[in-house]
Amino acid sequence: MIQRPAIITLKAADIELNSQSRGTSLSLGASKTVDYFLIKGTTTLTSSLTISFDTRSVFAGTRLILEYHANVTLNSQTLTIAGKSIPARQANKPMTIVVLFDGTNTVVNLLSSVEDNQETISNTNIVANSITAAELATGAVAADEIASSAVSTAKLAAVSVTSAKLATDSVTTAKIVNANVTVEKLENEALESSMFIPVHFDYANKDTFYFAMPTKCLINTLVATVSGIPVGATHPATMTIANVTAGTTLLSTGTLAAAAAAEGSETLVSLSNTTIAKRAVLSFTPDGSQGTGKLFITIGVRRLAD
Repeated sequence: MIQRPAIITLKAADIELNSQSRGTSLSLGASKTVDYFLIKGTTTLTSSLTISFDTRSVFAGTRLILEYHANVTLNSQTLTIAGKSIPARQANKPMTIVVLFDGTNTVVNLLSSVEDNQETISNTNIVANSITAAELATGAVAADEIASSAVSTAKLAAVSVTSAKLATDSVTTAKIVNANVTVEKLENEALESSMFIPVHFDYANKDTFYFAMPTKCLINTLVATVSGIPVGATHPATMTIANVTAGTTLLSTGTLAAAAAAEGSETLVSLSNTTIAKRAVLSFTPDGSQGTGKLFITIGVRRLAD
């Protein structure tokens, strides 16, 4: 004998069984002729709907199968089938619902479809640390495969998504949560910037310049360029640079420009103690005997994580 399923149709405000309206709830019981149901309908709910399983007249081992092929927009309502609240992500996707009575309790399984383009698996369905690099094909993770916040960090095993597993241009700006790219994740070139300090060598009115570093950083270059007034012919232009906060010296009477250095000439200066804390104060003190010359000091810094 060919078994035909009973037809359950979901509507905005009620449920129909074989074209007969049953209100907002429907109680199902197995019989000798019907234990198989097809749930269909395309609707946006205006009230909550419930399909329940009546166990009063059934025996242990009784089973109902419901093939769900409805397209339902919950619209802040609930759709409950055999005691299970159907998630919004599955309310418009095909699935099979198996209801089994064990003599005391009702056991319910929602079996989601694995057809193409059926998005039924959420972040909460993935075991923590279960997705490793071995499970991902090279170039498999493309931008359109990454839903917003779909796979959390906790669900990925260490080193699971390597660069080889990402398709070209797969990680777009929209896929990165705000304030989620740390200093350590940026390449060195992206962390580098420059600071400029003008110095006038006039030892008759010698002055010390102070500068507070805005971020924790590494000073990787210092270049002095003669600009404005050439250096006098008698002595080189020398300077002492100190980290006042840390009590260390970066440069002790170091030459920034040779005697008689013309405008445009530059000198790369070697420093020590170049890791600088955030808001550390540096001092720049012209020393020696040079009487004339103007220079620009360019400091190249690489930001470090606080």
